[in-house]
Amino acid sequence: MSAKNDKASRSPQERASEHLKKMLRNAAVGGAALGLSGGCGSCGPMVCDPMPTPICNKSPTTGTFLNSSSHSATWKQVADGGALGVEVSIQLYGDGETITFSADPSLTDAALGAVKRDGASITFSFVPGAGATKVEAILQVDCATIPEVLKLSFDVSSPSAGAAVTITSLE
Repeated sequence: MSAKNDKASRSPQERASEHLKKMLRNAAVGGAALGLSGGCGSCGPMVCDPMPTPICNKSPTTGTFLNSSSHSATWKQVADGGALGVEVSIQLYGDGETITFSADPSLTDAALGAVKRDGASITFSFVPGAGATKVEAILQVDCATIPEVLKLSFDVSSPSAGAAVTITSLE
């Protein structure tokens, strides 16, 4: 197949992605050569800060996922009478990576309510067990087809309708 036919068979996104990869590869090689050659004159060899790794190459348990997301948890009145529950919403952001919540959350000391998963976003509710002050959740995330686990803790010690619930990353 000729190069002209090859270009015609690929989508504009594929061609742009390939072009960007070539540019990044050339910039990395050029930057490394410049650093090794002492490209700033008399300052000698230097170390450049590397580009940040994509979210999928970082450990989710260090808070990276929460730092690359919008998230909230709020106390809500449960429709079936009187009990307060927590409604959680998490939207993960990646650098062009495919990120999906692959399963419903697993909770400790709480009953899981409704769950809605839509790619990189999940919304779910739960009712904490009697006397619970903390609920832990384990969420399965496929990050560029690599399985990851997002472990969260919810402070449920002060139930009050409409109040925010603190979310922290575990580990």
